[in-house]
Amino acid sequence: MIKEKYCYLITEGEIRKKNTIRLADETKVELPRRALFEIPAKLFQPSGSYRSLPQALIHSISSCDKEYQDMMWSNIILFGGTSLLSGLDQYLEQRLREENCM
Repeated sequence: MIKEKYCYLITEGEIRKKNTIRLADETKVELPRRALFEIPAKLFQPSGSYRSLPQALIHSISSCDKEYQDMMWSNIILFGGTSLLSGLDQYLEQRLREENCM
């Protein structure tokens, strides 16, 4: 719930000020401000041998027949809990454009 409601991807140095989160049982959780955007950033800068989300998309689509790749690049659909992160779609599009994929 915290990830879906409060985490977001940082853009242009934006920092949100809210960092106290009230859970359903009224418990308050104090999160460092940086955690709200550093946690989702792991999708784009994973450690170890894991691929980032943009790298996984590039690899998956590039592995398909060339005749289908343009159609696939124009029809990326995000769903699931992580897709609810504020700014995910814009951030992902920016990263893919930087890689000259879109």
